Amino acid sequence: QGVVRPRASSKILSVSYPPTVTVPDPSQRAKEGEMVNLTCAVDSNPAATVTWTKLGGTLNSGVIDRGQTLSLPKVNRHDSGIYQCSADNKISPTGRGTVSLDVLYQSWIDPSLNSKVSVMYGQDGFLLECSAKGNPKPRVRWRRKDTSLYWDNPLRFHRVRYDVEGTYQCVATNEGFPATTRDTFVDVVGRPYILQRSTTFTVRRGDTARLSC
Repeated sequence: QGVVRPRASSKILSVSYPPTVTVPDPSQRAKEGEMVNLTCAVDSNPAATVTWTKLGGTLNSGVIDRGQTLSLPKVNRHDSGIYQCSADNKISPTGRGTVSLDVLYQSWIDPSLNSKVSVMYGQDGFLLECSAKGNPKPRVRWRRKDTSLYWDNPLRFHRVRYDVEGTYQCVATNEGFPATTRDTFVDVVGRPYILQRSTTFTVRRGDTARLSC
């Protein structure tokens, strides 16, 4: 009798399934000018096509789309926002994930602040206001130039005298960045007045008399 040998065979079973998206770092923070990589890890069969969008905005023209990674070579303040990756392999549902990007930048003082302002002597309630932006939110103060004495913003003069005339600096500071400053010269104007009261003195005829005012 012949010996019957068993026959073995195998088949590879391929299971198709829709994409699932995992975001390793869903919240990122970077300083203006730095490079940032946003990543979505995608698992699917067959392989999915990954596309990136910025919610409520448009992608910067300088971004580099590498599929599961979106590279921003030099971020600026306008790149802040929420980015969404969408993974599609023609099997529903489409996989999605989001990454928030917060771009930090140095304080910026509104250039509308005048470099010189004129104020009347004796005026009550005069104030100077300085507007600044930055991320983190800056602290805005005033100081007389070349001094270390600070006042809160807005700078208030309850009653203007001639001795307040001079150059004042708006100083905006936020964590992680150098201070930003902008100068304003306060010019006090008013009618002339005599500093010394009138006095009476006597001289003999023929002598020289000098009068000062």
